[in-house]
Amino acid sequence: IANALTQLGFANFLGFSLSQGLLNLTQVPLLTYPALAAKFGEAKTHAALRGAYAKVGRALTKKGGETWGDVRTLENLDDDSRRILKAMEERGKLDLTMALDLVRGGAGPQAPGRHVATRAAQWVGRYSGWFNHISEAANRQVTAIAGYKLALGQGMSRDQAVDYVAKLLDDSQFNYAFSNRPRLLMSNAGRVIGLMHTFAINAMYRIG
Repeated sequence: IANALTQLGFANFLGFSLSQGLLNLTQVPLLTYPALAAKFGEAKTHAALRGAYAKVGRALTKKGGETWGDVRTLENLDDDSRRILKAMEERGKLDLTMALDLVRGGAGPQAPGRHVATRAAQWVGRYSGWFNHISEAANRQVTAIAGYKLALGQGMSRDQAVDYVAKLLDDSQFNYAFSNRPRLLMSNAGRVIGLMHTFAINAMYRIG
């Protein structure tokens, strides 16, 4: 029941919402940029983000369904970008977005349903959040690529830069893993009551 209610809530508030996807794209200038600029300076941060956005823009011109906009699909991607994206993928920092978390109903079962209605509902839930997921994933790729470049440029070792980017993603794009939710929102009732509040909770924690 909790899974069904969270997916229904997602479809009602965010399903097939272009405006919400566009709103997601403001998260880098509003949260990532200040964090990077405070550490590396505005000029270097602007240049690094511009380069990262250019790579994501190239990926957006490629066909690919759920991989549309995924920088990892680009040919001739520079080694540093490929290295940090692979490292963040292995740590689960790139693909777990708020949209995907809500579509999954908060760690609900992912096996295809046996009944045609169940499978149809799962399909709608999966693809209704497509643009939201793509925009959030793009934010994470931009943040990772820019942060890694700036960290290396400041003299960090590769391992230190990877750790820095992982923390940067958690601080600016947030960690939507089920295990990172407040304990009160881990129960079935909490998953429903806390629907759409994970971003606000993370933002409040980040601010204060």
